[in-house]
Amino acid sequence: MVFRVKGKHMRIGIRGHDVPAESPEALCQKLQQLGVNEIQLVAHKSFPDFQYTERGVRALADVFNQYGISVAVYGCYIDPLTEAGRLRFLEHITYAKILNAGAIATESAVGITDLQEDEMVYGQLVDVFKEFAACAEEQGVRMAIETVAVHPICSPEKTKGLLQDVNSDNFHVILDPVNLMKYENDPMFEEYTRKAISLYGDKIIAVHWKHSEIIDKNPAIAFLQATASAVLITEGLTGETLDNLVDQIKSM
Repeated sequence: MVFRVKGKHMRIGIRGHDVPAESPEALCQKLQQLGVNEIQLVAHKSFPDFQYTERGVRALADVFNQYGISVAVYGCYIDPLTEAGRLRFLEHITYAKILNAGAIATESAVGITDLQEDEMVYGQLVDVFKEFAACAEEQGVRMAIETVAVHPICSPEKTKGLLQDVNSDNFHVILDPVNLMKYENDPMFEEYTRKAISLYGDKIIAVHWKHSEIIDKNPAIAFLQATASAVLITEGLTGETLDNLVDQIKSM
């Protein structure tokens, strides 16, 4: 959904599994009630019994199409340095295509790591993401990396380097300002966001928003107000808190 914010347009979406629903139809109905038509989808988190097959994903896509819900981000968060993670991501590129997703996204690891300065690991990630990008290009799907301070791709600078080394027009970024923080209440919080936007703002296709309110002076909000190519995706907000945030954006 695109809302006009202070003279600019802001797109808003919701992480699907933050909205409890027993079925895809029920999820779509709840999104319609909120007035939101974009989501970040991790199907098995929204629907624990969901089976990943082309038939199952096509049925899911049919429901979303029926209700006018778009998958802004298809979440496939894996460890790209494991064979299982690599193969899973390659498989799910096909599912992202079926869903006509805005992008399929992952981080560069799972859990907390101490690999931020490991150049061998970085080189391995370049090779893996080149493979991901080539497969995504073949299927006409965009892919994205989410930067996390405790992962190998840990900073705006590392992210910029990966974008350059993979060198694919299909390779984009999910910006999560909180995940850029090196520790809780990091005073450089907003500076990291500004740096990310300055280095690769044209590659940012989604911003995760974990705050219960819109912070006007936050650089991520200013960025979203200035571009319709990226979507704000609420993350971890549920119930009345989520309702109030959506209402706040609508009323601005």
